[in-house]
Amino acid sequence: MPEGGNGGSGGISVDTGALHQSAGHCRDISVAFQGGSKRPEAPSQKAGGMLKQQDFELGVALQAAVTRWSRQSASVLQAIDLTGRNLDRSADAHGATEAGIAQQMQGMGSQFH
Repeated sequence: MPEGGNGGSGGISVDTGALHQSAGHCRDISVAFQGGSKRPEAPSQKAGGMLKQQDFELGVALQAAVTRWSRQSASVLQAIDLTGRNLDRSADAHGATEAGIAQQMQGMGSQFH
C-alpha cells in the first residue's frame, strides 16, 4: 500500500498523502509562475509601445500578444488553483470517509466479542 494511503474499503485505495502533496505542488507552480520581475509582460508591453510609436506594425502585434498572454496565463493560474483546492478537498473527504467506515467496523466488531 502506498505511504499515506488507506485500506481502500469498497475496493478503492486512495493515497491521501499523495493528493495533499500534489495540491502543494499546484501551489508551488502558482507561486513560481507569478515570478515577479521575471515576468515578460511589462518589458514586452513597453517594447510594443516603443515600436508602435515609431509606426512599426509589430508594436501593435506585440501588445496584442501581451494582452492575450496575460489573459491566458490568468486562466491557467485559476485552473491550477482550482485543481490544488480540489485535490485537498478530495484527500480530506476520502480520509473522513475511511475514518467513518473504520469507526463503524470497529463498532460492529465489538458487538461480537
